[in-house]
Amino acid sequence: LEQRFGLMVRIVQLEVLAFNEIIEIMSSTIVSIGLHGSALIYTMFMPSNSVLLELFPYAVPGENYTPYRTLAWLPDIDLNYKMWINHNATCNYSQVGSRKKIDNLTPEAFLNIISLKTVPPHLCCGNLPWTVRIYQDTVVNIQEITKVIEDALVENLDVIKHPQKRLKYIKNLLDMATHKIFAVNHFIN
Repeated sequence: LEQRFGLMVRIVQLEVLAFNEIIEIMSSTIVSIGLHGSALIYTMFMPSNSVLLELFPYAVPGENYTPYRTLAWLPDIDLNYKMWINHNATCNYSQVGSRKKIDNLTPEAFLNIISLKTVPPHLCCGNLPWTVRIYQDTVVNIQEITKVIEDALVENLDVIKHPQKRLKYIKNLLDMATHKIFAVNHFIN
């Protein structure tokens, strides 16, 4: 991604950061890529017209789980939301023992869930097929991800051709620069 787009890539573990550190990182992030999960709520601090790419594991239909898409499309948030779903059954690894809820599954019940091609519609979040599938490890197709990001960045360039969107985008960039200058000054003092 660094080579393709010339953007600095940071791998961030939000669970080990203080809240103010998370806000500082997210407020200067142009593209955020993350697996579906509660940490994506922090994308609300990204600059408008940034890209949020939400990743879904195999058999989890992303169109059924839209809180972060809804967040991204709010007028004051205004992110370019994209989703990627792993459609390759051989690029995921589910294991009994990875989460408490599924530790007690019999091997037969586990295999029945794994045989499902998609998680059936359900209410969040006690559904066993959902729990097994959402916690599976997923191998991401880098070429597909790169194409999604490239398309989103091109869309963003088209968006900022619109005068009102361009002004909002420039204001966000200036706000980001001001925030970084403030953070540096605060750190030095």
